[in-house]
Parts: sequence; C-alpha cells; structure tokens
Amino acid sequence: MPKIDLNRYGPMEGQPGHSWIVGQPTAQEVFAQLEQHLESVGYLPDDYFSLDRDWQNGVKIPANADIVCTADYGGSEGVYLNIALRWHDDAGNPHTKHFITGKTLDDTPSALDRMHLAASAIMDAVHGSGHARYIKLNERAEPTGVVLHLSPAEQQLMVESLVAQRSRMKGDFIETERLLRRAVGSITEFVNALGERPLKLDAYETAMLAIDDGNFAVFQEHYKNAGDRIGDLLIRAAGRPGTVGHQMLTEMLEFATGVSHEHYLEASKRAVDTGHVERVLELCRKAEACTTGLKPYFYGEIINHASSTNQSHMARALADQCSPAQITAAHGYVLYAVALRKDYTVMGTLVSKGIDADHYAGDIFRAMAVDGGRYAIEDLLSKGMKISPTNYAALHEAIDLGLVSVAERLLDSGMSFSGYSQWAEQNKKPLAPEKLEPFRAYGEAAQAQDVGQSLGG
Repeated sequence: MPKIDLNRYGPMEGQPGHSWIVGQPTAQEVFAQLEQHLESVGYLPDDYFSLDRDWQNGVKIPANADIVCTADYGGSEGVYLNIALRWHDDAGNPHTKHFITGKTLDDTPSALDRMHLAASAIMDAVHGSGHARYIKLNERAEPTGVVLHLSPAEQQLMVESLVAQRSRMKGDFIETERLLRRAVGSITEFVNALGERPLKLDAYETAMLAIDDGNFAVFQEHYKNAGDRIGDLLIRAAGRPGTVGHQMLTEMLEFATGVSHEHYLEASKRAVDTGHVERVLELCRKAEACTTGLKPYFYGEIINHASSTNQSHMARALADQCSPAQITAAHGYVLYAVALRKDYTVMGTLVSKGIDADHYAGDIFRAMAVDGGRYAIEDLLSKGMKISPTNYAALHEAIDLGLVSVAERLLDSGMSFSGYSQWAEQNKKPLAPEKLEPFRAYGEAAQAQDVGQSLGG
C-alpha cells in the first residue's frame, strides 16, 4: 500500500532525489484513498464511512495538516470512528476540524477493538509502512473474535496456508486476499517471493492484484497482456485512488483501444468518485481515441455524475473542457439535474454551449424558482437557453410560479398566448384568472407586434 500523502509533492529543480510541497489534494481525494485502503484490508466500517459536508465540493486539505483518529462508543448503538484534521494557519494558530465519520452497528468489545485497528491502519497508511499487521479471527456463533499478533514464522505459515486455499477456490476469494494483504502488505510481492507455486495467476489477475496493491512495476509488466479484459482493468485502475492509481490510468490510456462505451463510462464514473479532477479530465480527453461506439451523451453523463456526488468543482471543470458539440449531444436531463443542485455556474456553461433544455424547461423553472433562482432563469434565457415556441408547459410553469419577466420573455420569443390557452384547456391545467390576465394582454400585444412586423416585411 503506497503512503497516503496529505500534501502534494514535486521534484526540486536542480536537486535530484529531493522533493517539496507543490500543492494540496482535495479532501475527496484523500477520503477515497482512505476508504479504498480500509476496504482492501477488511477494516471498512460496515454501517457507513462518510466525508463531512464541509470538506466536499473540492475543498482542499490544509497545508501541513496531520490526521487524528479515535474510536469510541456513540450515543446510539454501535462504535464510531472519528477522524479529524489538525493544522496551524499562517499566523501559527492551531485548528482542529472533523473530517470523516465511520460507524459499525456492532457494539461489543470486539467491535471496539476492530475500530481501533481501523484507526491504526489509517495512521499507518498516512505515517507508517502502509499496511496493518494485525489479524482478527471471527467466531461463527458470536460476533466476538480475538486479535492476534503473529511471529514471523507464524505469519509465514498462515500466508502459505491462505495462498494454498486461494488456489483451490473458484472465484470467491476476496476475504482470503484481504487477509493476505493484512499479513504481508502486498499479494504481488508475496507471489514474486514464493514463485508460481501454488498460486497460478494469468496476466489479467496479476495486473488486477497489482492495482489493488499499488504495485506499479508489476502492473506495467502485465496489463498489456490482459486481452479483451482491458476494459475491466481500466475500470479498476480509474477507481484506484492516489498518485499510483493516476499513474496506472495514464499508462493505460496511452495503450488502450477498442474499449466499449459501457466500460469507459464506468471507468470515468469511478474516476469521479476518487475526487481527482485531472484524472477525470484526462479520461474525457482520451475518450474517442480509446473507445469504440462511444455514445454522444457520454460527456453529459460524466458531468451529471460529478454534480450528483457533490463535486461541483469537477462538474465545472468538465463543462469548461467539453466542446459545444459534446454539450449539445448531452441529454437535457443533465441541465435539470444540475438545476436541482442549484449549480448555476455549470448551468450557464451548459446553456451557452448549446444543451437543449426544451423537454425539461418547465421542471427547471420549478426547481430554480426558490432561493433567488428566478434571476438565474433570466440569465439562462439571455444566454440562449433552448426552448421551442410551442413548449407551452414551460410557459405554464412560468405563469403559475409568478415568474413575470420569464413568461414575458417566452411570449416575446414567439410563443402564442392563444396557443397556450388551447393547450391548457386540452391538458386540463387551468390557472386562476388573476394569474392569467396580466399575460393575456401582453401576449396579444406581442402577437400583434409579430404580425405587424411580418406584414411590414
């Protein structure tokens, strides 16, 4: 397991072998790495493991921050793992802020021990060698179990037994691999030491394990021989958090061709979940070169996924990078989904690059008509928001919500108030007269002006 850094390091110019801090990762990136590490060694809390809201949407880790983990019983059932960051600001003032919460439903002493081991695994990944060296053996009848510390000879015996067991299993060997990883730190390193006996792995399996272990050298040696399973490897590499995961993905994107749309879409979504913006942008840049049959709505799907995972900073970066043709091909639902999250900056970019809002225009009006969103609707219309002159459902929503200036803009753009009246009658959507009257006269005047201009022309 590579070390999880709370700072980004780069080489020092003119001093080979030395590095210095060049920036800060986002909290989402560090969270994804910690979650992946706990899952790989079998210590991920079984109820939930969640990033605090204050650290979402691209918030970066403070410079030179340290991590603090505590495990304790909580107010409700279960044991909690509380992870906080502490740092000093530029004035030297200390700060401590909660970062991540984990929870297990079990509230036995064994569960408390297990959460302490999870805390130990996190501290070791950030400060130490990168893997936990404790083994928990569960009893079948009771959720108690014991924690053992093994001598080197005992550890070797257990590892050989586990490897032999894995070679006899047909497919369900995830738990065995987790125990191996906790015992030796890296399955691929153990395989290299032991040789091919008794563990038989093909190139695809070896590359998969190398991704989980973060062993770039082994991955680089085997991934090109994965054959038609290159798409599965791409998904695993794209979702592998941290620097080594990005390095593996970059390597694959220079080699992979013919990846299916489904595999590439899933890989891109996994990359979004790591919180690493540049990784996702790189996948979108290489999409057409690496895939066959890429669907035109691909880019909109990735923007929507970034927005839906509370990473508006990533959605903005994607919308900025995409071409007008890529945005025009996106489904109109993407604009509605972003409207539900009140991300007006992303909406403005999507509209200005030509996304078709027509099918969801009424829903978008309703979603935005609170918290000052009505002014954002006017801004979107001024940027050329695409709404057809026969979309009477959009006009109906504007009138019903009291969006006077929006309704007037729609009527000015060529919508017929008489046509709307017929639509409302046919669809049984009557509105109170006091809501309709102000627009009846306005619509008739707008229509008369259009007729006059047409006759004059």
